[in-house]
Amino acid sequence: MKLNSSRKLLSLMLILCLAVLVVPALTLNARAEDKVYTMTADDITAFAAGAKADGDVEAVGTDGYFNVFYSAKTKVDASAKTFEDGVSVTNRISWSANTDIGDPVKNAIQIKTEGPATLKIWFVSGGDGREVAIFDPTGSVVVQTAIGTVKNSLYIATLDIAEAGTYFVGNVGGSNNYYKLEVTETAAEAPAPTEIVYTLDTTLDLPAMAQGDKADGDVEAAGTEGFFNIYYSAKTKVDSSSKTFDDGYVGAQRLNFGG
Repeated sequence: MKLNSSRKLLSLMLILCLAVLVVPALTLNARAEDKVYTMTADDITAFAAGAKADGDVEAVGTDGYFNVFYSAKTKVDASAKTFEDGVSVTNRISWSANTDIGDPVKNAIQIKTEGPATLKIWFVSGGDGREVAIFDPTGSVVVQTAIGTVKNSLYIATLDIAEAGTYFVGNVGGSNNYYKLEVTETAAEAPAPTEIVYTLDTTLDLPAMAQGDKADGDVEAAGTEGFFNIYYSAKTKVDSSSKTFDDGYVGAQRLNFGG
């Protein structure tokens, strides 16, 4: 009974020439959360130099994100440090040799980023002028610190990675001692919201018809991609009735529900 009343109300109120519906797409102009991966030397069971072979590798930290490539000279031992930001770590990774991005990889930590990222590293310089670098798989330096380190001094350094890829964190100029690494992968911006416009033009989209051509409840998909479902009655007609509207739209035909 309600449906019939609604149709009667529509037929009394509506003679339609043009319907336009603007539907905002569901994409939100918001960025997903950044992904943060962390490891410390305390995540690794302490071992002495000689306990590992050149090229031995161990997955460490958040979701095993960091692949630590050892050499026979690497050791992990207690040498507690507290950095200026309050980070306190008991163990250190002491490479005791230069980084080698070769076959096998030695004295480096591999990371694989899905997009732009930032590396933050807490380390102690193993000697004057030693820096930390990010290498690509060929061994070329992508970016490195330029601190001018002093032996046995504590540092917190940040290095930016421009794009997705496989990288190795290692040393330039000699070995350093690593305490903590943190990689923040920057989430991509979602595309700006878009609008989809659906139009029903009774002049262009509907053939003319007289009252009685349709039965009560007949339905027809019309307009852009059949977006509009028109429910007819026996009184509905589509006939000539030219109109010009305030916005300049000219309709030559109307959908007259016949109420």
